[in-house]
Amino acid sequence: MSKISKKIRINPQSIIIYVLLILCLLGCNTVYSTCVTRDYKFPELTTFFLLVLVMMNIKYLSYSIITNWFLIFIPYYLLNFIIIFFSVSSDKIISYSVRFLLFVPFLVLVILNDARRKNIWNIALKFENLVICYASISLVLWILVCILNVVPATGQIVSSWGGEKTYPIYFGIFTTRQTQEFMGRVWIRNQGFFAEGPMYNLVLIIAVCIEAFIAPLNRKKGKYIWNGMDLRKIVILVIADISTFTITGMILLVGICAFKYCLMPSKSALIGVIKWIGAIVVLILALYTVNNLFLIKADTGSWEVRFDDFIAGYKAWKHSIWFGNGYGTMDTITHYMSSRRSYNMGYSSGIFSILAQGGIALFINYLVGFGGYIRYSLKNHKYELIAMLIIIILILATSIFHYTFVMLLFLAYGYSLLFNRTLTMRKNRLDGINGSKK
Repeated sequence: MSKISKKIRINPQSIIIYVLLILCLLGCNTVYSTCVTRDYKFPELTTFFLLVLVMMNIKYLSYSIITNWFLIFIPYYLLNFIIIFFSVSSDKIISYSVRFLLFVPFLVLVILNDARRKNIWNIALKFENLVICYASISLVLWILVCILNVVPATGQIVSSWGGEKTYPIYFGIFTTRQTQEFMGRVWIRNQGFFAEGPMYNLVLIIAVCIEAFIAPLNRKKGKYIWNGMDLRKIVILVIADISTFTITGMILLVGICAFKYCLMPSKSALIGVIKWIGAIVVLILALYTVNNLFLIKADTGSWEVRFDDFIAGYKAWKHSIWFGNGYGTMDTITHYMSSRRSYNMGYSSGIFSILAQGGIALFINYLVGFGGYIRYSLKNHKYELIAMLIIIILILATSIFHYTFVMLLFLAYGYSLLFNRTLTMRKNRLDGINGSKK
C-alpha cells in the first residue's frame, strides 16, 4: 500500500502551477478573454493563484535572495509608480498594477525558489507540457471539425477581437473562424480556443523554443532524444503550428531550426563558421520565399496593413516619447493609421504598442527583463537563451500579446536571471562550508 501511495502522491504546488498556467493561456487573447457577454475574471483569478503559490514558497527563500530581490525591485517599483502617475488612467490602474506590480515581481520569488532547488525552468517546462497536451487535443478536433466536418458545434461565443464576432464553440475547448488558401485549396485554420490563428501560433512557437533551447539544458539522453530535444514533442508542436497556416510562424520555425543547428557542438571553429554561414543562407532563402507569399497576399492588403502598423506605432510614439499616450489606449495609434485601411483597424505590433502607450519608461520594464537573459547567457555561455530571446522579441514585434500573462511570465524569468550571481555565490559558500566540515 505504501508503494502505491507514493506513486499516486499529488504535489499541491504542481497543481497550483498548472492552474496558474491554464489561466495564463486562457487570458492570452482567447475567445474567452475577449468575450463580450461575460467577464471570466482571468486577471483576478491569475493573481489569486499566484499569491497562493508565493505563500507556498516564501518560507524557503534565503535572506540573501530576499535582500537582492528588494535591491532590484525597489527601483522597479519606483519606475512603475512614475509610469502609473503619467501614463495610466484611473480606470486602468488595477489592470496595470496586477500585471506589473504583482505578477512579475511576485512570480520572480517563485522562480527563485525553483532555482534554489536547481530547477529554475520548472514553470517554463510545465508551460510547454500544457501547450503540448492542448496541441494534441486541438489537432484531433481540427481534423474532425475542419477537415472531416463530422463534429457539430456545441455552442457559440461572442468575441470583441477585431469587432464583435460570433464564434462556434466545440466542447468549450475549440473554435473556428479563419480560413487560409494554401496549395490551391482553402483551409480552415487551427486556432484552438484563441481569437485568431496567429495568437495560437505564438503560443506554439514559444513552446517550440522551450523544447529546443531550455529543455536540453537539463535533459539526459533517451530513446527519443536528439540534441536534448524530445522529437515526439517537437513533431506535435510543429504539426500544430503548421495547421494554423501562419506565415510568420513558418518563418520563426525556420529561424529556430537555424539557431538550433548553429548552437550544436562543432568539431572545429571552421566548421562552426561554416554552419553559421549556411544557416544565414537558409534564412535568406526562407525570407525570400515568404516574401513572395506576402506579395501574393498583398492583394488582400494584409501585408500593407502590417507595414502600416509599424508606421502608425512609430508616429504615435514620437508624439510622446518618454511616457507614451496612455496605457491600454489605442486612440493615438488609430489616428496615425492610413485612411486606406478602414476595413481593418486591428493592430499587430506589440513593441510599438508598448512604446506608443507607455513610452520609453514602460519599455524599460521589458528591456531589463531582456537584459537578464543576455547577461545570464554571456556569463554562463548558455547562448540558447539568447536564441530564444530573439524569437520572443520577433513575436513581440509582430503580435499583440505584450500585456498578457504569457509574455509577463517570460519577462519574470528575465528578471530572475539577474539573480544568477547571488545564487552562484550562495552555492559556493555552502560548498565551502561543507568541505571544511569534512
